[in-house]
Amino acid sequence: MEKQVGLLALCAVLLAAACIPVPVIAPPMKMTLGGGPAFGDLNDDRFGEQEDSAGAFSLTAAIHPMQYFTEELVLDLGAGFVFETFPNESLRTSPLVGAHFEVGYALWMSGDMSKGESQGRLYLIGRGEALSNTGPRGSSGLGVGVGLGLELVSWQDNPVARIGLNSDADGDVDLSSFAGYVIGEMGIGAEIMYQTRQVGPQDYDAVFFRLIFRSPTTLGLLLLPVGS
Repeated sequence: MEKQVGLLALCAVLLAAACIPVPVIAPPMKMTLGGGPAFGDLNDDRFGEQEDSAGAFSLTAAIHPMQYFTEELVLDLGAGFVFETFPNESLRTSPLVGAHFEVGYALWMSGDMSKGESQGRLYLIGRGEALSNTGPRGSSGLGVGVGLGLELVSWQDNPVARIGLNSDADGDVDLSSFAGYVIGEMGIGAEIMYQTRQVGPQDYDAVFFRLIFRSPTTLGLLLLPVGS
């Protein structure tokens, strides 16, 4: 109770100090970032089909609501956005974007988060995707994947407050801060996933190695200083 009262007091002080409150509402998220080898027909419809191989870059961001409801996440469900591209410019292929749905099942869990411990997990992951090529003709298609993910997570259920002081060249100090509450899982990990795609003439397989970042539900105010 004392923490909540202190958090409200901090908000009142910062608002009185000529700050503009910006509401922050962030759902429980799982984000991945990584890459790996892709092989098959990688060229899009502007250049015709061609057997080839190249490195691919992958980024996903998804809402995972089960992170909010339970401290023992045996079954994980998520839906969100996927972006995939090939840094090799010689392919002249356009990035793929789309939506994905993911199901994860915990094969192994260690640690009791109800006792304040961090928890290690090994997940079996299945993923389905609806993809579009961002090239001029905008081919559409599907992708599926299966993999394993290893994560270390902790349960968050507490207020957060951060005060930042920024000084300019004239010595004037601006105050920018965040005050709010977080609840749910936060963690890091890594996954390996075999995926296949068929988007127009692009028909290829890939093996991705990705870093995993989980963030809890966040509610609060970002307090920005009023410009002089």
